[in-house]
Amino acid sequence: MDEKYYTTPNGTIVSESTLRSKYGEKFDSFLSDGKITEVSETVYETPNGSLVQESVLKDKYGEKFNTFLSDGKLKKKNRPNRLRQFKLNKQHRLRQLLYLVLEVFRKNLHRLLRLVEAYLGM
Repeated sequence: MDEKYYTTPNGTIVSESTLRSKYGEKFDSFLSDGKITEVSETVYETPNGSLVQESVLKDKYGEKFNTFLSDGKLKKKNRPNRLRQFKLNKQHRLRQLLYLVLEVFRKNLHRLLRLVEAYLGM
């Protein structure tokens, strides 16, 4: 399984193992509080040892990005869990759909109750 990487408040990308060894049980509270966020794209190690997201490198170097990659100057550190991302997106879409269905049901139920009351002369 690939290592997970997180962005710290100062923008540095750090591996989960490094953060867990440094902060121990506080790691989970930092994550739940939003102080650190999981990086959702591929992370590369640059020649100076920095960890940088793919989009940042592509924005900075453009076409040279692929050259640096093929020359071995950039080393891929992780592969994002796209299935997990898809599942999260799917869950979000299902929640939105359920909310919409409930709203339609609520409005129609209200109308139906009015019709029944009118029919019964209440």
